[in-house]
Amino acid sequence: MATTLEIGIPTYQRAPKLRRVLGLFRRQIADQGLADRVSLRVHDNASTDATQEVCEEARREPDGVRVDVLRQTENVGFNRNVWSLYQRCQADYLWTFADDDLPLPGAVPTILRALAEKCPELLVFSFIQPPGSTKRTFDLPTDLHLETDPGACARFAWRQPKLSQYVYRRRELSLEALGLVTDQLDRSAFAFIALAFSLLQDAATPSVAVLSPPQATCDEDYLKLRFVPDEWGRYDELLQHPFLRAHAPELAERAPRDAYRSLLSVLWSWRCGGVEVPPDDEAAWWDSVRRLPARWPWLREHPGDLLRFAVLKVAPRLLPQGLNRASGALRRLRGRAKGA
Repeated sequence: MATTLEIGIPTYQRAPKLRRVLGLFRRQIADQGLADRVSLRVHDNASTDATQEVCEEARREPDGVRVDVLRQTENVGFNRNVWSLYQRCQADYLWTFADDDLPLPGAVPTILRALAEKCPELLVFSFIQPPGSTKRTFDLPTDLHLETDPGACARFAWRQPKLSQYVYRRRELSLEALGLVTDQLDRSAFAFIALAFSLLQDAATPSVAVLSPPQATCDEDYLKLRFVPDEWGRYDELLQHPFLRAHAPELAERAPRDAYRSLLSVLWSWRCGGVEVPPDDEAAWWDSVRRLPARWPWLREHPGDLLRFAVLKVAPRLLPQGLNRASGALRRLRGRAKGA
């Protein structure tokens, strides 16, 4: 029986971007004659914009591509919306894809061939971020690699936690694995990674297929964030997953330090203007700045982190942007001096 793939797109308040990504996928599926093996599924998280109109347009297209749509009766949050995609998936594999990302030309047939050839529990691929970057997430000797070492599987699954990079085998999870996923639904923003680890844990032989060539890219709005920082800062809990503790203990051991430094970095980027957040989320970001604890051993390891922590605690409203501008001006002066 031919391998089947469902592309699941969770969406909220992004009707123009949803229309764009649906069009890109439809053209690949129809042009390659894959409508009998690849379908689209959209789960709308109770949007109030034109999202439902976009979905209805997609369902009426005469190209033969199947589009299933679920509209949540209320906003159930990012994690639960993604999890419902997996629960309702009717294909052998589910490729989760963010509504603001873009598949590259040929991505659908490439991924379908890789799944049919390797039959992995999980497939991941290189993702372009920022737009135009030539750096690969994975740079392996072959374009398609199948990994069965559990430790390497865990590391590949965590390399760059972007929703659009994951293709999951659809299976019924054991009660333990299911509990490890659902435990993350209301905690971090990374329940989709817990799903990847749980699939590997349940498998008799864990396997991850890795495509080194990029298959998707972010768009120009990739620095507009839709999560609250506490969800980001709690990813260390995710990395206590039993599969990681058993096969990649170094990831679990350094997770609290890495999560703390990552939270500090994203808060600093926000105050410097490097990332944008919705106005409705700003209060949560300010609360995170106020509640950011002092982890002195970790801060002393990196003087830059120590400086950022001090500034965020003492003068977070103006000083970070001023320091960032001054640092940029100094780098430009140094560049001119070298050019002279």
